[in-house]
Amino acid sequence: ISSDYRSAADALVLKRVGDSYIQQQRFSTALQWYKLVVLLDPEAAEYRAVIAGLYVDQGKYEEAISQAKKAAELDPQNYASQTEEFLKNIGAE
Repeated sequence: ISSDYRSAADALVLKRVGDSYIQQQRFSTALQWYKLVVLLDPEAAEYRAVIAGLYVDQGKYEEAISQAKKAAELDPQNYASQTEEFLKNIGAE
């Protein structure tokens, strides 16, 4: 098994933990877990998009914008239009 596969698989496990904290509305804790997820799988745009939303919840708009733009950069087909809408919704455009 390649290390890339293991990292992505480990990231998925940590993502599930982060998702459980989101469901509990413990957004700060979820953010910490998602930061670990991104360390293991930095090319997954989905995780960056979630982090962007979690940053908005904390009022950290610059960080949210950065993560949203990174998601669009990593996967423009799936995240470019979502990022544009997200930025409009938080007043960044």
